[in-house]
Amino acid sequence: MTTPISISPQDCSPLGLLILEYMQTHQLTFAQMAERLNISRAALKITCSKYGNPGTRLLPQLAQVLGQSEQQIELLVLENEAVQIKQRNS
Repeated sequence: MTTPISISPQDCSPLGLLILEYMQTHQLTFAQMAERLNISRAALKITCSKYGNPGTRLLPQLAQVLGQSEQQIELLVLENEAVQIKQRNS
């Protein structure tokens, strides 16, 4: 039996918070959301984490599932990358 993977809101990037909100609204488990995005649960955790970002190939899928434009998803990713750079440089 596998251990469920999840992430707490305080460990999420802005994109991760959007994903968690979508999951809550649609009553999806972490595994169901990963399946909907056609990625592993570990990849979903990285995508949601404030310490990680999704790969560029996942952005169109995220946009479609979340009902956002690709530009909105890219902006959230860039925002998280800027925070990561700032934290590394401080």
